[in-house]
Amino acid sequence: METYALLQNLFGDEDISRKSLQELTERLSVHFKEVVHVQAARYAFYNCKMQPGQSYSAWAATLREMAGDCRFVCKSERFNHASYSYVDEQIRDVIIKETLHADVGRQFLIDPDASLDDVLKKAETYV
Repeated sequence: METYALLQNLFGDEDISRKSLQELTERLSVHFKEVVHVQAARYAFYNCKMQPGQSYSAWAATLREMAGDCRFVCKSERFNHASYSYVDEQIRDVIIKETLHADVGRQFLIDPDASLDDVLKKAETYV
């Protein structure tokens, strides 16, 4: 009965008896979809540590997946071009900050133009 009452509320004045199972399921899925807390997602992203034995590419993949909930958007006109990826910049920065290999972090703090690919290529030599 609770689900039926919820569906009635979700569809308002529409007759839910005329809705297909797919329509009902989609409406319930949207209703129950997990709400993402962006600040909590970003906190977890920025504090994601490299695990012992983890490759840099696997760590970067984990960070990229986590970034999906972070809603990273660069609003600067200066960086809105095809070769720039704000998410890649954020991943690069976390890798430099949280690496288990201090030499990787130090090396790329010196290089102001290092891309995520540059960091990953060099960092993989430490694993």
